Amino acid sequence: MDGREVLIDRKKIGDRFWETFSPTSERPRSALGLRMVLAIFGLIVCGALAVAAFVIGLMVLGIIMAVLALIAIADLVVVVRRRRAR
Repeated sequence: MDGREVLIDRKKIGDRFWETFSPTSERPRSALGLRMVLAIFGLIVCGALAVAAFVIGLMVLGIIMAVLALIAIADLVVVVRRRRAR
């Protein structure tokens, strides 16, 4: 068995995996879209919780949530730059 046959078998196995477990029966094109959605969700949730914590007077929790919101912004910037580079 040469190297090409092994690659073909692995490709068939991969295709069968996505046909079985994917709701659309297709391979995902990129994980960047999901990563962007999750970063936006994290930004909204952490930002809202930071504002709520500061309003209530929980400074430590507000600072932690604000830092997490900044991390979500940084992740969002990285994802947008990678999507544009493709």
